[in-house]
Amino acid sequence: LAEAFLARQKAWSIRGNGFTNTVSPESWDLYHKQLRESERLLLSAPEPLKGTVLWYQLLLNVVLDSDRTQRKPGEVFEEAVKLSPHYYPFYEGMVTRLEPKWGGSWRSLEAFVDKWTQRRTDGEGQSLYARLYIVIKEDQAVSETNMDWPRMKQSFRDLISRYPDKSFKNLYASYACATRDREAYEEAMKMLPKGVLDPTEWIRGHSYEACSRWGAVET
Repeated sequence: LAEAFLARQKAWSIRGNGFTNTVSPESWDLYHKQLRESERLLLSAPEPLKGTVLWYQLLLNVVLDSDRTQRKPGEVFEEAVKLSPHYYPFYEGMVTRLEPKWGGSWRSLEAFVDKWTQRRTDGEGQSLYARLYIVIKEDQAVSETNMDWPRMKQSFRDLISRYPDKSFKNLYASYACATRDREAYEEAMKMLPKGVLDPTEWIRGHSYEACSRWGAVET
């Protein structure tokens, strides 16, 4: 597992973190070669290692990084969530790669989020819907996505009722402000007494300060 991890790390060291047009053809070839080596190491790993969450996490990362690997992201993901349906990094990895900046689209991202929220029949309600859109909250304006706000709103309620983390409560208020849903905003602000309100959790462009002016709600 460590060898496979290092091979993937080397691939990204060769590629660098710049935009696609900053990477030379030679670097692309070496990048994909290292990712294929990482995949080979994972697929030839001892059986006790295969099928573990960490093994699937690294394999999914590798096949999402390259379109020249033996395994495909969709099939790896399906196997991974069957093994561990509550391991959210599996879902989060897929969602980030469906963003337009990685060659996906908001339509395909919404379809993925919708599909897996519907397939989760384990008492989580609609909570996965909000969980997955939160993953990409720093990468786009809310209005740019295909997010369904009424569904997102219910998802926040389900999420907060099951996991009353202050981060989710603050994000609910910020998203409500972003969508100009005053009723939802007031509902969310009631969840934010002193000690729970945390302006650092609010999404970019819809800060607590700005939303307070819009909502005129005392906290």
